[in-house]
Amino acid sequence: MVSIQTEQSRDGDVIPILCGTKGIRHLGSIYDNLYFSRCWLDYHIQPQTENIILLGGGSGRLIEEALQRIAGEILVVEPENILYNKMRKTACYKRANRTNRVTWVCGDTIWREAEKWIRRILNEDSVETTFLSCHSGYSEYYTETWERLQTICDTVCQEIAFMKAPIKRFIRAMTENEIRNLPKMYPGILIGRCKRTWDKKMPVIMVSAGPSLDKNVQELQRVRGRALIFCVDAAVSTLLKAGIVPDLIACTDAMKRMACFEDKRCETIPLLVTTNTPVALLDLHKGIRIWGHDHPFVNLMLQKEKLPCAEIPFYSGVATALFASVIELGTETIILAGQDLAYSEDGKSHVSGRNEGCMKDENYQLEGYYGGCVYSRGDWVSFHGWFEKMLQVFPQRKVINATEGGAKIRGTVQMPLRQVIDELPEHEGVQDFLNHEEFYLTEEEYKGLCGQYEKCRKFLNELDDKGYHEAFYEKNWRENPAMYLIVDYMKSLDDEKREERYKKAVSYVRQMWDCIENEQEGI
Repeated sequence: MVSIQTEQSRDGDVIPILCGTKGIRHLGSIYDNLYFSRCWLDYHIQPQTENIILLGGGSGRLIEEALQRIAGEILVVEPENILYNKMRKTACYKRANRTNRVTWVCGDTIWREAEKWIRRILNEDSVETTFLSCHSGYSEYYTETWERLQTICDTVCQEIAFMKAPIKRFIRAMTENEIRNLPKMYPGILIGRCKRTWDKKMPVIMVSAGPSLDKNVQELQRVRGRALIFCVDAAVSTLLKAGIVPDLIACTDAMKRMACFEDKRCETIPLLVTTNTPVALLDLHKGIRIWGHDHPFVNLMLQKEKLPCAEIPFYSGVATALFASVIELGTETIILAGQDLAYSEDGKSHVSGRNEGCMKDENYQLEGYYGGCVYSRGDWVSFHGWFEKMLQVFPQRKVINATEGGAKIRGTVQMPLRQVIDELPEHEGVQDFLNHEEFYLTEEEYKGLCGQYEKCRKFLNELDDKGYHEAFYEKNWRENPAMYLIVDYMKSLDDEKREERYKKAVSYVRQMWDCIENEQEGI
């Protein structure tokens, strides 16, 4: 048990003191706390540092001084809620909290909030300018907390490294799709609005394109009237060839092959999309579109128009997008089919008709659905970890893994698809699950979004007069949607300083927008 005492330093600061079985620790200097804080920052902060993630706020003086040296944000993870409450009315804390650049997380939700804010601060573009450290005096008392904070940051950094190559590969298509597709949102459905009245008792069978789908795809013919069938884009041709028309297709990959949609029936099947979805598909599609968790460029415009955004982000990959969306809707029973996340025994990567080859790497092995180990690959291992984490975050959802092969997903109930379908009761309303007028974006709401879109275009034209520091730090860059397009492009550039990447990104995004506008005007 730790108790918190305080003592005034000779220069007038209030210094918190930890007292307990590990001894006494002063979280600051009782002699000259200002000098102590400045020396600490001189030693730790580098010229390129723009953001700080810090375990412990101590007296608050260090944070106050850090704000004078860095242009970005400070996240303070305070292990003891009682310490923050005891210190928050002191002069140092009050001065530090006058700016929205400082965020504190403490109390019962410390880790959920910490990870959320770490992912906000520590992204692909800012990773080299963000500093992680522990306030003097904390590590001895809070060793496990410090280790966990380091682990979270390490995990985020590993994800950043994993995503670097896809971002570089897809950034041009992503940027073009996002600019072109926002005007295509009307008429359409916002998934954040669907969940208000969604029938949560209606089961959803989520069909992915793993090789095991060949084993049980025919079983899905018996589902009609019992559950919804949502599938990823790579699985739709397999379903249609088997005479199974899914209730919804998900497509969120920027450069998805249009070969998946060769069957004319795809033109009218409802689509789960984002503005990242290929423009060619949205031009072809004539049916209902459900807009899922989108790029911050779009989400911020929705927020400015007071329109509901999806709250559950997904990881890279259409299967995670579909799963996150089904969770978002509140569905209580989710059934997975074809969700292998591993190669088949004979080395196939996907369901029949598509094979990306097999690379058996000992570093990418997962526990098998039927025991033992199965070979996976880097992206599937990452998706697998994401699925298991989601199941921990949403333990109240019943998720049945009826893949009958591939990798075991901890937190799911394993059952053969035949048995699952046998036990599904008839369910009213399956056929008209999107037939609700209140789901749809209205014409007036769409006009508001178009107004935000034009403001973004005007903002881009003004950026020539704004330098790097002015654009990012004189005002909160996160308040302007267009900045997210710029930051995304900056992530794909890794051979220059951040200021130079910013200039290139501004030029690229503006030129892309100009080309799109000229094309639409027929110039």
